Amino acid sequence: MSKRRGTIIALSFLTVGLIALGLYFHWHRSLSLIGMVDFNQDWKFIKADPTGAHMPECDDHMWSDVSLPHTYNDTDTFDDWSLSGHRGEQTQWSGRTWYRKTFHLTSAIKGREVFIEFEGARQVAEVYLNGKLLGISKSGFTPFGFNLTPYLHFGAEQNIIAIMCDNRFISDPAEETTVKALGTDQKSAKFALPPTIAKIAERTNAAVPEDLDKLQAAQIPWNNPHWHPAHGGLYRNVRLHITDPLHITLPLYSFLQTAGPYIVSARKLPVLKVAGDFGIFPRALLSSLRVFAAR
Repeated sequence: MSKRRGTIIALSFLTVGLIALGLYFHWHRSLSLIGMVDFNQDWKFIKADPTGAHMPECDDHMWSDVSLPHTYNDTDTFDDWSLSGHRGEQTQWSGRTWYRKTFHLTSAIKGREVFIEFEGARQVAEVYLNGKLLGISKSGFTPFGFNLTPYLHFGAEQNIIAIMCDNRFISDPAEETTVKALGTDQKSAKFALPPTIAKIAERTNAAVPEDLDKLQAAQIPWNNPHWHPAHGGLYRNVRLHITDPLHITLPLYSFLQTAGPYIVSARKLPVLKVAGDFGIFPRALLSSLRVFAAR
């Protein structure tokens, strides 16, 4: 009887231990679902603009496998001389291209917030999730992000994010009078002098539409090899941020309209009210009401 009792006690301890271990791993796994996720691997890419590339049913199995950061101008940059007059290298390939990534999210994430952060994409980037247009970024250099939560699938159902990158660029023309003097010979025309900066600016600004939603990649003044090579693509890191509903916002004002946390010297800003060691600063200065150490 005592032996049986000992066996029961041992099994009880073992059961309790296994339950505790299971709870620990469940708790640890739940915690691991919150944080930043590297989203740079396992992308598909095509240097073309196929119809319906943003839709989930698009067949991308023949597209190239790439990881980010990635540019499709890695083999045609700096292989030709910059044109005279600081016009840059104008022979780079440009056009609309597509990136796609398929991913799954465990059901344990449901109820949390999921954001995507792009450190940069050139020049124009249209971002779709499961066929839904999230937004169009046209800055080319500044980070931007979106809240993916409303359009995500969880569990066995897959998610497909698709990004169109368009790097068509402005090209400073040669001075018309010089071209006429040199004729149409391209080898000679490349030495033609460009118009003055004032003429170029006037022509460029005249082409910019009043409605910025209609602004195309080849109309953006700073998207010009005059300043830098027009590398196209997702040329910086991409990340997922998984948070609880109550969370510190991300410093991604473009599209998300959130400023994130900032640390500043309280002595440099006017304090509206001081309580102990803390000061409250105007929303107009910090984009949102925040509390900072006033020391």
